[in-house]
Amino acid sequence: DNAALCALDYLVNYCGVPWSRIDTAMAQAAVAACNESVPTTAGTQKRYVVGGVLASDVQPRDNLKTLFDAMAGDGCFSAGKWRIWAGTYSAPVATLDEDDFGDGDLTIVPRASRQDIFNSVRGQYRDPRPPNNYQLTDFPPYRSATYVDVDGQEYWEDLDFPLTQDIEAVQRLAKLNLFRSRLSLTFRATYNLGAYRFQPGDTVRIKIKRYGWDTIDGGLGKVFRVVEREFTPPSASQVGKVELTLQEEAQAVYA
Repeated sequence: DNAALCALDYLVNYCGVPWSRIDTAMAQAAVAACNESVPTTAGTQKRYVVGGVLASDVQPRDNLKTLFDAMAGDGCFSAGKWRIWAGTYSAPVATLDEDDFGDGDLTIVPRASRQDIFNSVRGQYRDPRPPNNYQLTDFPPYRSATYVDVDGQEYWEDLDFPLTQDIEAVQRLAKLNLFRSRLSLTFRATYNLGAYRFQPGDTVRIKIKRYGWDTIDGGLGKVFRVVEREFTPPSASQVGKVELTLQEEAQAVYA
């Protein structure tokens, strides 16, 4: 019932991805994250487990998304390998500053559009308790009073977790999705070839003086997660470059 192991099993044994195409170090980290113990009202439980059925008439990418959603994670194919990660905070692997920029634009999206912002979450999960007996059932909504005050009214998002069977686990997933949605600062920049080593799922610190990011965390820099990487190899007419799209990240939302 480890969510990451089930996602890997689906990739390898249903989608036919060979193990040589799996980033095993990242996969092992995802498996370990799912196995972490978290406190509940009755004791502890594993952070991310799954239980349920995936339909064979559903597109594999949609089934994968259902598996990734159950561990608040994601996955992608990058640099010839599948990379998957679970919804836990990862320590930054490096720091990038203005000296690492290549020739190109830097585009910043300071916050999500109104249609993408929400401060309350509702949806369904698979409740094993009688009388529901594993039928999809509404879970108690999660509402952030702080963000409702900021936005001036409630904005609801419907999120279903058909592979989650525990009421506290699904509430954690709802809360985490809400708080991560508020980390809406995204930017895209061109870096020199030294940034080639960064791939989707990696977290890095960014220091840009004009935005004040060089003073955050005592001068360590602002934390972002790489969500997309595009590589242009060098040629006779141009130098190589790496374009990274990054979204802000914060350890506190995973508490």
